[in-house]
Amino acid sequence: FTKIKLYDMGQWLSQVVIERIIKRTFSSLAKKYNMVIVSGSCYVRKFDGLYNVCYVYDNDGQLSGEYEKHKLVPIEISWGVKKGRTKKPIQTSVASIGVVICYDLDEPEFIEEISMQSDLIVAPSGGFRPFPDYPFDPVKERPQIQRAIENNIFILRPYCAGWLFPGLYFQGNSSVVNRRGEVILRAKNKNKGEVIIVDVY
Repeated sequence: FTKIKLYDMGQWLSQVVIERIIKRTFSSLAKKYNMVIVSGSCYVRKFDGLYNVCYVYDNDGQLSGEYEKHKLVPIEISWGVKKGRTKKPIQTSVASIGVVICYDLDEPEFIEEISMQSDLIVAPSGGFRPFPDYPFDPVKERPQIQRAIENNIFILRPYCAGWLFPGLYFQGNSSVVNRRGEVILRAKNKNKGEVIIVDVY
């Protein structure tokens, strides 16, 4: 994939209207429910290129900060996505949140660096599957367990769930891991979104 140039797809995925909808939606929800929200990621065109970006909103609806994905998958490289530059946690009114995206969890040194200044880590992930009930490898696909143990930190990993549109399916495996690497909460439904609630201390 890295040798195939699919820049048109990257441009389509990074439509400004998508970014605006995501920003407007999560900002209004954060303010309405008086909560800090870490959005899922989207592709954003900036002055120097295309990035996979995640936004964090404080409980007043204001943007606290954004994070750019570091460890890109081959298809993202073919779309022209650039490696992220942000490495610091995002300060909010309730916590210092280390935000990483999906495969960034596979980089022990990177997670160690961001954990040193964070109260917890949130790692939004897609979780694309070729088809429903595609085999899930709990060792390979849950690096948050090892990263939590290594850094003595809680890691929240929300996944997408269900069909986005025909041909694009996500098998939600959202989970919360405590400082000892124990999965203390896991989504019950793989095929549709759900709210899971846990105390992080």
